[in-house]
Amino acid sequence: MNSTSIAQLVDRIREWELHAGESFCDYFLDNFSYNGAWNAFLLSKGYKDLVAAIEADVYVSRDGERFPCTDQELKFEPHSSALYESVGCWDEEVYRQDVALWAEFILSDQGLFEECELFFKEG
Repeated sequence: MNSTSIAQLVDRIREWELHAGESFCDYFLDNFSYNGAWNAFLLSKGYKDLVAAIEADVYVSRDGERFPCTDQELKFEPHSSALYESVGCWDEEVYRQDVALWAEFILSDQGLFEECELFFKEG
């Protein structure tokens, strides 16, 4: 097991996002969300309605190919999305609540944590 706390990993993720000017989800987390583990994690945290919405969001291409939820805000930002929908603004502290979910998910799996560490080292 590792000694990194959720708060430490949240800080590292935000530091990476601010430095890169990119979304951590685009470059890392989304790759690990399609095997069911992310939805199972959300369910374990009580996000039943969110998981139902994620599972219902299916993109169908012109040739009929089906892709699971491609809406990253829906999938990864339940707190920020709700705030934006209700009052039309974004808030760093609310966003960090979403990032804390990602961090807790990553820390719950040693292999995923090691992949994350490698991602940060590779820049």
